[in-house]
Amino acid sequence: TQTPQRGPQYSDLARLVMERAKTAREGVELIGELIEKHGYSTYGGNTHLIADDKEGWVVWEFAGSQGLWAAERLGPDDIRVLYPGYIEDFPTDYQDNPDYMGSDNLVSFAEEQGWYDGSGDFNVFEVYGRQDTEARTGGYKYMTQAELEQAVEEMVPVTERDMMTRVRDPRIADDEAGYGQVVSLFGDTDSDLIRAWVAPTGSVAAPFVPWWLGVQEVPPEYGQHRYLTKGAASSFLNPDFQVQEAADFAGRRFKQVMYLTCAKPDTFLPRVTAMLEGFEQQSFDDLAWVETSARTLIEQGERDAARKLLTHYSQTRAADAMELGGTLVDWLTASLDLESGRRAPEGALINDQGGETVNCLVNADPDKPRDAQ
Repeated sequence: TQTPQRGPQYSDLARLVMERAKTAREGVELIGELIEKHGYSTYGGNTHLIADDKEGWVVWEFAGSQGLWAAERLGPDDIRVLYPGYIEDFPTDYQDNPDYMGSDNLVSFAEEQGWYDGSGDFNVFEVYGRQDTEARTGGYKYMTQAELEQAVEEMVPVTERDMMTRVRDPRIADDEAGYGQVVSLFGDTDSDLIRAWVAPTGSVAAPFVPWWLGVQEVPPEYGQHRYLTKGAASSFLNPDFQVQEAADFAGRRFKQVMYLTCAKPDTFLPRVTAMLEGFEQQSFDDLAWVETSARTLIEQGERDAARKLLTHYSQTRAADAMELGGTLVDWLTASLDLESGRRAPEGALINDQGGETVNCLVNADPDKPRDAQ
């Protein structure tokens, strides 16, 4: 790998695809063009999942400064879990196959290195992936990619509610999960009415709030705060952010809920989950009138009014979520005080030292493979 590396990195590519591509296929083609022209910067390779209402593509960009990348098309019934990402069997004539794309040197470079002898199937993971694990069953989490894919397949036909359950699963959602998100894509949806359910931090103990692309502004509680920003501990606040910083922060509020819930997951998690699902059901019950009203306004040429309606509703539910979070913190704190008392730290190191982080999975660590525990 060159030093310094040149070219866009993972987040750059995602942003550029969202800005410029109208379909998933165009997004894949754009990534290939950008890597060919500018190179790629990475800490070890990445995968993107790019989807529209008709298809999804897994795009794997490789380290090594050779411009290597591969892409596989997913059909309407395929399920793919990308942690870590993978592409397996790949046709060597991929440039003539509409279901695959890749850099011109994808196969030839492997042959030059002696990693592929030119006969038999070309397995992208076996050639270019980590050699200490398996594509679908090796994983780095408690549940392998194959197990998670099977869990989703068993839910078919999969609803947004089902996906929330899966994303909230304590076997995969813990303190290291920065947020939870569920999105459905439909071809006949006005762009302002594309809906995203977002949990402000790890969704094992945080509610999904509906946001639409037409929403124009988020409340201060859901805006950027200094928590976990680089340099926060060694500097002072930019006065431009003082009012927003003074607001409660949704991320911290639901971290509190998570930490308290996971202190006694057997007791608290089922009850917290039930409350979160009840809150989300209230939003589901409102979707018909909110989206019908917004759609009617758009059809009447009142797009600004539609956006104001969506913004008002999302902000209202976001505020309700904060209130729920406060209630949960009070209840969980009181429950701990009355039942067993709040446990004080036993050591002096407040930051994680590389061991198990906070989670609600009983007698296991979601960040270690099941067979390694």
